[in-house]
Amino acid sequence: IVNLPEQFVFGKSLYPTIFDKATILFVQLIKKHVFANANKRTAFFVLVKFLQLNGYRFSVTVEEAVKMCVTIAVEALTDEKMTSYSKWVSEHSVREKVKK
Repeated sequence: IVNLPEQFVFGKSLYPTIFDKATILFVQLIKKHVFANANKRTAFFVLVKFLQLNGYRFSVTVEEAVKMCVTIAVEALTDEKMTSYSKWVSEHSVREKVKK
C-alpha cells in the first residue's frame, strides 16, 4: 500500500497530483483493512501526515472526517469515487508557508 502513490503506467504516474497520492493511501488503508482495529483512524492520520510532509495543512471537522471515512469504507470503489475523494482532499488542503 505504501508504494501505491509511486506507481507508473506506460511512463505516466498513475496518481499525478499530491492529492491523488494522498487519496490512494487514505482509501486503500481503509479498504484493505490491514489492521485488526483502527483502520479508518490510521488512514486519516496517514492522510494528514502525508500532506503535512509534502507542505500542506489538511483541515476538516471531526464530523466531516468521520463521515468521509465511513463513506469510503462502505461504498464500492470506482474511478469516479476516487476522483471525488481526491477532490475532497484537495478542497480541504492548504499550502503551508515556507518558514525561513
